[in-house]
Amino acid sequence: MNGLRCRTWRYKTAIAACGAIAGVVALAGTASATAAPSAAKLPKPGASLITNGNFEQPGAATHEGVAPTGWKLIDLGAEKKPYDASIGAWNAKGEYPPPAGNPNKLDVAVEAFYEAGSATGLEGIGGQQTVKPGAISQANNPQITFADVANSAPEASVANWAGSGIEIVFTSGKRTGTLIYLNPWTAYESKFSGKPVDTASVKYVLGPTLKAKTWYTWKARSINSDMLKQFKLRSYTIREVRFVDWEDTTSSAKPYPNMDGYFANLAITEGRAAKKS
Repeated sequence: MNGLRCRTWRYKTAIAACGAIAGVVALAGTASATAAPSAAKLPKPGASLITNGNFEQPGAATHEGVAPTGWKLIDLGAEKKPYDASIGAWNAKGEYPPPAGNPNKLDVAVEAFYEAGSATGLEGIGGQQTVKPGAISQANNPQITFADVANSAPEASVANWAGSGIEIVFTSGKRTGTLIYLNPWTAYESKFSGKPVDTASVKYVLGPTLKAKTWYTWKARSINSDMLKQFKLRSYTIREVRFVDWEDTTSSAKPYPNMDGYFANLAITEGRAAKKS
């Protein structure tokens, strides 16, 4: 089988399956903003605006920890050198299948497997897709939905909070920002004391707190509406889309701030024509 990893889970019982690390540790390129497409060139409502959001490619035969087509592993925030990190698509028959209840009809999900390095602070990993310049903007009235699940969370003794979700990295004129749709997680032990905090360039749309191994599906949301509410912006261009595991780490020592989450059925689609303001 392809893509099997050594899973030490340093604060839990070791798992003795070893193999090649899945995913490619590479930061995807940055796209520059360009003019939005004219209304005549916009896709039909409901058309997908991203590639392989269901993570079903490169195909059923390779759903064994292989990075999904169109997505690259990245480090986030303070994390520069994870102890171990990978993204890989799995199905129910794989070595590390998604938790029960996966809403994907083929039971395919992408895993973000993260064993933190020595850094502390806001950190994590994820899978990134760089958007073709100008391909997604407010003119598309993009709609977003996805499902995620916390498979294994860090303990409250080593992190203030942890969570998973989808990041939208955008530009608006000379401004760059990130809109994060995030589900906080329940701590492995005890209770997290903190929560995500907005900044001038990063805003969170928070969903419910996830319990371990319980899937949650976000109902479709208008990115235009969330951009207006969170950033007061009516014009923007999306540069990157990411599925992410984030945590606010307070200690890199035992029992170690490790995370393991899965994502399925990510869709960013063309909405009905946006109303002119």
